[in-house]
Amino acid sequence: MEAIMSDKKRTLCDSGERGDSRAHRRDFLKGLAAVSGASVIAAAMPPRAAGAEPAAGTTPTVAPATDAPPSTKDTFGIKPREIPFAPASHADKDTGRRVTRLFPAGQQACHAYFTSTSYDGAGRLVLSAQVDGRYQLVRADLRRGTLQCLTDLSAMRAHSFCVCPAKDLAIVNDGGRFVRVDLATGACKTILSAPKGFNLGLPTVDAAGKRIAFVVAQEMPGLPTANVIYSGMPQTFYSRPHCLIVTVNLDDDSTAVVWGETEWISHVLISPVDPDTIVFCHEGGNLADNRLWVVDARPYRKKHAKCLYPEKYEEWLVHEYFCKDGTVGVQITEYDPSDATQYASKAIYTGILFLKTDGRVVARYKLPGWRCGHMQSNSGNSVIVGDGYLPKPDSNWKEGGQYLSLNYPEGDRLRVERLCHHGTSWRTQESHPHPIFSPDDRQVLFSAEVEASNSVYVVDL
Repeated sequence: MEAIMSDKKRTLCDSGERGDSRAHRRDFLKGLAAVSGASVIAAAMPPRAAGAEPAAGTTPTVAPATDAPPSTKDTFGIKPREIPFAPASHADKDTGRRVTRLFPAGQQACHAYFTSTSYDGAGRLVLSAQVDGRYQLVRADLRRGTLQCLTDLSAMRAHSFCVCPAKDLAIVNDGGRFVRVDLATGACKTILSAPKGFNLGLPTVDAAGKRIAFVVAQEMPGLPTANVIYSGMPQTFYSRPHCLIVTVNLDDDSTAVVWGETEWISHVLISPVDPDTIVFCHEGGNLADNRLWVVDARPYRKKHAKCLYPEKYEEWLVHEYFCKDGTVGVQITEYDPSDATQYASKAIYTGILFLKTDGRVVARYKLPGWRCGHMQSNSGNSVIVGDGYLPKPDSNWKEGGQYLSLNYPEGDRLRVERLCHHGTSWRTQESHPHPIFSPDDRQVLFSAEVEASNSVYVVDL
C-alpha cells in the first residue's frame, strides 16, 4: 500500500520521464512539424522535457504551413440548406414528461460530447446527423420546426465537435482535421490537421470564444481486443502515448502547445470563464493513479501541471465537466480497499465532487445507489442530470441504466428523481445518452440508440 501511495504522489514531470529519454521526446515534438492546415507547430524545439517552456524572453515558434493556400482562398463549404425534419413527441411511460425524438429510425445522429454545449447563441440545436449517408453538421430550430444542413464534409466524426455560441461557429473533426464552420453562412476553413501517427481529441472552447483546446495523441499499436467498448483501454494506458495539449486562438488561428507528456491524456477542458485554465485527465479508468490535472495555458519557465485532486488508493474519479461558473464537477467512487479488482470490487461510496481549479473542494454529495454514466449541472448548479436512475443501494444498473434522472442536492446527499426512459444500447460512444441542460434549463438533451439507430432527444422539464 505504501509503495502505491508513494508512487501516486509523483509529479507529472516525473511520470512523463518514465521509459523515454529527452532526446526521444524531442524527436516526438519535431515530428509534429508535419501538422498541416492553417498553422503548424515548429520543429525548432531545444532538448528539454515535454511541457517546459522556452527560455526567458522567447516564445514558442508557430509558423504558417508552406503548402497552405492564402487565407483569402482557404474557405470552402455550402450554403446552409433546409432538409426534411419531422420530430416526433410522446409522453414518457413512467413520468408523463414530453419526450421528442428529432430523427427517425434509420437516420443516425448524436449531439456533442456532454462536456460541450450543442446550442448556438439563439438556442437552436447544433448536432451531427447523417445526410445522404455521411455525418454532417446540422442545426435544428425546434420553435420553427426546421432543420438545416450546414456542411458537406467527407469524414465528420460523429460527436467530435464543439459549438461556440458567442461567435456562432463550430469546430468539427473531419477525418483528422479541425474545420471551423460559420453557422450563419456555412463557410468552412481548415485550422489544423493531425500529424501522421497522431489523432486529435475532442475540442472544447471557452464561453467567450477566445480559443479552443484539445489533445494531440499518439496512435496505439492496434493489438487485437474484444469487440466491446473500452476493451482497448489497458493497451492504450500501458503504452504511455505521447500526448500534447494544444490551443488554437480563434481570432487569428495561431497554434500553441501548452503541455505535453508520455501519459494518456483525454478530456481536455478549457475553462468557460478563464481561457488560460485547462483541466485534463490521465485516462485509463481506475488504472490511473490520479485522474484530474490542471495547467495554465500561458508560457512559464519550468511549468508544471498540478494534480487537481490527489486520489486515495480506494478512490476513482470519472467524467469531469466544467460548470458555467468555472467549477469542476466530477463523479467519485470509493471502493472497498481490501479488494483491488479493477471494476468488480464493492463500492462503499458513490457521489459527485465540485472543485475549484485551485483544488479546493466546494461541495461533495452522496448518491443513494450506484453512480450514473455521466452527469451535468444546470446553470445554477442546483440540479444535476444523469444517465442512470438508481435511487436505492440495491438498485440494479441493468434496469436503472435505461433511465435519465434529476438529482437534487439536499445537505450532503442527492435526492434522485426519475426523469424519463431513454432505452439506449450503451454499445458505442454515440449511443451514450450524455445528457445536458438547454441554456434556459427548461429541457434536457440526450442521445440514445433505439431500434439500431442513434438519435437525439429532448425531454421537457
